[in-house]
Amino acid sequence: AGYRRLADPEFAPVRAALELGAGRRALLLLERVQGFEAGLLRARGLFLTGETVAALAELEEAKTLAPDSPEAAAVEIELLATLDRLHGAAEILERAMQRDGRHPALLRAQGVVELRNPGHGREALAALERARALDPELPFLRYPLAQAQVLAGRMELERAPAEALAKARAAAMLWPGLEEALELEAEAHVGLLDFGAALAIYGELERRGQDHHSLRATLEQRWSTLCLLRRERAAAVEHALSARKLGLSEAELGYGAELLREAAGEALARGRAAAEGADWVVAEAEFARAHELAPRDLEAENHLGV
Repeated sequence: AGYRRLADPEFAPVRAALELGAGRRALLLLERVQGFEAGLLRARGLFLTGETVAALAELEEAKTLAPDSPEAAAVEIELLATLDRLHGAAEILERAMQRDGRHPALLRAQGVVELRNPGHGREALAALERARALDPELPFLRYPLAQAQVLAGRMELERAPAEALAKARAAAMLWPGLEEALELEAEAHVGLLDFGAALAIYGELERRGQDHHSLRATLEQRWSTLCLLRRERAAAVEHALSARKLGLSEAELGYGAELLREAAGEALARGRAAAEGADWVVAEAEFARAHELAPRDLEAENHLGV
């Protein structure tokens, strides 16, 4: 007999709740529902709500209905791996693989185990992608696959930032809003010297409650330096100014501080020239620009006050 996924359509709302981490919602949907698949799903729900002992007991009861089920083995392996009981998970996985080695649920479980092993991001990704190739609609696959994309991408970050970027985007497609994927995407953009894209993502992460203020300041300063190397002086001034507004000191700005002083002097010169020609609108704008660029410069402040 060929492979048949254990996925009764009746339980689709339960699986959806579990995939989103809503264990209590899943348990409510499973009230008074019996059977093998319901037991496996209930075990997942109990585990999500922190009732580990009850989850394992529910799983054992479900296994009595189908002792050699690869689906039941997969659930047990995944729960044990999440508890960092990796030796026990590996033993069950080995026995199950000997019986049903190409079963997608077991490959998913293998990927979950690899995710818990430091430095095994590529191995996790390989197992989970094999599971998806065998069953693209396999339940409980998207989140670990997204995590594996991130971990494997991190391993590529220094050597191949473009590959890391591709994996970050793949993870985000699998699990939209995954912050680890956004963080990897931002870091990959930095590696590719695309500071604008990185800063946009860090801004989004800050709106979600993360603190990247000092990092954004440093990236603005690096962007300023890059613009200078590209002979884009006006852009370099703007990014140095942004870096200072974000909190970098004169010393931390390095040459950016001198760049701002030079740009302030140029704005003052344009303001004086405009004032001599009685063009007060232009003069005021230039003096305001000089003060913005060099707020401690007395001449810029005096002209602005006139």
